[in-house]
Amino acid sequence: MYKNWKEYLKEEEEKYKKLRFIKCPAFNDEEVHFNYYGLRHLIYKGEKLRTKDEIIKRFNLLPFTPNILKIIKTADHEEKRVRENSNAYFWTIKHQIHSGLRVRIIIRRLNSGTLHFFSIMKE
Repeated sequence: MYKNWKEYLKEEEEKYKKLRFIKCPAFNDEEVHFNYYGLRHLIYKGEKLRTKDEIIKRFNLLPFTPNILKIIKTADHEEKRVRENSNAYFWTIKHQIHSGLRVRIIIRRLNSGTLHFFSIMKE
């Protein structure tokens, strides 16, 4: 395993940053970026730090994300949230990786910004 928790997080962050973006057919081949928002959400829920087990589970699922985004044709759910003068758009993509393992990927757009990966979790 890892010598310490900080080393683990640093290595996972470096892997995450290498993803950069994926063109996704579900969004007319628009780029889905892997930016600060998604990385932060893998580690925190709002202002609260997720448990180490939860963070590890999410990082373990992350490598499946690029291939899913490259092939997925539609999102399963769309939601708009309004807060003060800001709009957040969320799309949920559900996909079966193999028998017994389904994941849910969340894609988000803030106002008219770029699409970005926001989260992945077991379904």
